[in-house]
Amino acid sequence: MSLTTWMLVDWCSAFASAWCLLSISDMERDMLREVGNMGGKMDQATGRTKEAVGVLVGDKDLEREGKVQRAAGDIKEKAEEIADEVKKAAAKVVDKVKDAIKR
Repeated sequence: MSLTTWMLVDWCSAFASAWCLLSISDMERDMLREVGNMGGKMDQATGRTKEAVGVLVGDKDLEREGKVQRAAGDIKEKAEEIADEVKKAAAKVVDKVKDAIKR
């Protein structure tokens, strides 16, 4: 596929995700967010496992791959935490604007 096609697919996916999030409750939205935040933890666990198996069998490539995947999981988890904080801050701003408009 061309770059334009990929961009269109990404845009459609983002639009569909946003539309779905508008139609669900706050509790459901929080549950989806928690499930999404497990990606970093899964990468960390998988990376640790690969690293340990690599050490156990003497496979330096597998050990190195595990270290990289674990580090990627750490970065992904931190990025998810930062994104959550930004979303919370943005929600507070939106609430304040809504309150100001109501007055």
